Amino acid sequence: MLPSHRIKGFDGCRALAVVAVFLEHRTALRATELGHVAVLLFFALSGYLIVGGLHSDRVGVEAGQRSVFTALRDFIRRRTLRIFPIYYLALGVLAALSALGLWSGWSWEAAPWHLLYLSNVYQAYVLGTWQDTFGHLWSLAIEEQFYLFAAPTLLLIPARRHAVVCAVVVAVGACVGLAHVAQGASRIVWVTDSMANFAFLAMGGFARTALSRWRMPAAKWIAPACGLALLGLGLVRANDPVNWRMGLGMLEAGLAAAGLILALADSQDSLLVRFLEWRPLAALGVVSYAFYLYTDFLWFAPPWAGPVGHAAAMAVNFMGGLALATASWWLIEKPLIAWGRRARPAAPRTAIART
Repeated sequence: MLPSHRIKGFDGCRALAVVAVFLEHRTALRATELGHVAVLLFFALSGYLIVGGLHSDRVGVEAGQRSVFTALRDFIRRRTLRIFPIYYLALGVLAALSALGLWSGWSWEAAPWHLLYLSNVYQAYVLGTWQDTFGHLWSLAIEEQFYLFAAPTLLLIPARRHAVVCAVVVAVGACVGLAHVAQGASRIVWVTDSMANFAFLAMGGFARTALSRWRMPAAKWIAPACGLALLGLGLVRANDPVNWRMGLGMLEAGLAAAGLILALADSQDSLLVRFLEWRPLAALGVVSYAFYLYTDFLWFAPPWAGPVGHAAAMAVNFMGGLALATASWWLIEKPLIAWGRRARPAAPRTAIART
């Protein structure tokens, strides 16, 4: 059963994004920006939903339905129950296995950075390279950092100014990213910079707060066009150090991702949405967070395996990650989300009017 109160097509987008990351990490697509573009789609989608929720909460504050403190407390509770349990459970299990001598990928030097959601800072500025099976945690760190910035900022600032806040974050983040390009920064610094990535989350937020109140003409055609643009930009060859083609291309990818999300929300009866609602795809999207978190920890392909052995290892890794993510959803994540809703029912949110 899929969750209720959901925007059709979004879970399918999550599924395609997580599959793109999986393939980029394990095939010749590693030489492209496919996985990076997929993460930008995650960011735009997250920004659309998180900023939209905070915007509605602020409207509720202005209507006298709740206080800023209550809205902030409830936001932190929701995000904590959704993100923290399986993240820290995974790190705890890996640390225990390492202490018992059963797993060799753990680094006690890196542990504090991962525990504090600073994986991107550690890998870019301390280690100077991707940290093997922990490399993917950079994007989860940036999401958590964005929550810490966005929640108090948007709940304290009048709702009518939220689109301006998002636009400023986009502009500043884009300038930071392009400054890295101008300086010839290494790819890992450019990819993992917090402020540069806040721009992509804010693009989704701007789409929600400034644009979603108006109907999008030809949305059912704009959505697939944006999707194809993302695919094309993802297949661009990665370069290290970064160059202007990559820097500008990823900004275009962020805009295409935000456009795709906005168009999907505005064309809920389109053929593309029906495809994204295909049950296996949508079901993978529901468990995509756990799948993204777990699969790199489960990856093992001996160097002597050859092409056939590598393909078999990929299949085992995918199915094992999917099985573990599904169990995680039903046994841990879904019960915790339900418990949180029972413990403190969400206050009513004011919808954004559309014209």
